[in-house]
Amino acid sequence: MKKIKVNREYKSSIFISLFGAENNKKNLLQLYNALAKTSYTDINDLTITTLDDALYMDVKNDVSFLIDSRMNLYEHQSTFNPNMPLRGLIYFAHLYQSYIEKSGISIFGSTLIKIPTPQYVIFYNGIKRKVADKTYLKLSDAFINKEKAKGFEWTATMLNINIGHNKALFERCRMLWEYSMFVDLTRKYIKESKEPVDGIRKAVDECINRNILKEFLIEKQSEVIAMCLFSFDKNKYENTIKNEGFQEGEKKGEKKGEFNTTYNFIKQGLITVEQAASAMGLTTKQLLDNFKKFNLAL
Repeated sequence: MKKIKVNREYKSSIFISLFGAENNKKNLLQLYNALAKTSYTDINDLTITTLDDALYMDVKNDVSFLIDSRMNLYEHQSTFNPNMPLRGLIYFAHLYQSYIEKSGISIFGSTLIKIPTPQYVIFYNGIKRKVADKTYLKLSDAFINKEKAKGFEWTATMLNINIGHNKALFERCRMLWEYSMFVDLTRKYIKESKEPVDGIRKAVDECINRNILKEFLIEKQSEVIAMCLFSFDKNKYENTIKNEGFQEGEKKGEKKGEFNTTYNFIKQGLITVEQAASAMGLTTKQLLDNFKKFNLAL
């Protein structure tokens, strides 16, 4: 049976919704123009190629797309991960494989085939580790015998999108600035509030009043609040597990804890079953089946 993947990072989910969905291609085009300093206006010039983990053995990237003979891969990270170059190499291998298959190209002939130029960007908005506006992460830093791998490199460009960084980029891409402001306000008000849900709601209300992600938040307000709550409660749960030193049965307990959290939100009337299932990346039936499995009766 295929392992159910729970959507754990609310910031990443919102990032993908804003920039990776077909119905938001205008935002992705705006972001590309801001990075490449181009001026494309037709969303049909852009083809989304994001990997489907159902087809690629649980390999799924955040946002990838083709435009201007470039294969672009945008990844979002809320924690610093030095292994992003290796992950990117794996993602691009699958992306090129898909491109070759769809184009009907043979790589076994004597003629050099032309492929789109790779562009790999990581958008980082973590707070535990301070990073510069722009950082280059190199695959060669992971090589065991680095001195014997001269001439081979794979680089990821990491951009810090916390408020106060990359101001010029924010000026060129309003939507990226709005996303970063939402994350910044959410962190601030969760910290100030007795209950996380009150802080999240306050951040959502302020953003709507200030015309920050207004249409998106009005349309998906309940889902956004649910994903924020999942993230907060999951982090608290994991810290408890680590602090108390549990090891045996930790994975099983974590999975049960995630569904307990969801169950409690529904019972408190914070979200509906349908909204909870959507936020967790499950169908309603899958969610209810898991509730039964863990003896959580609605």
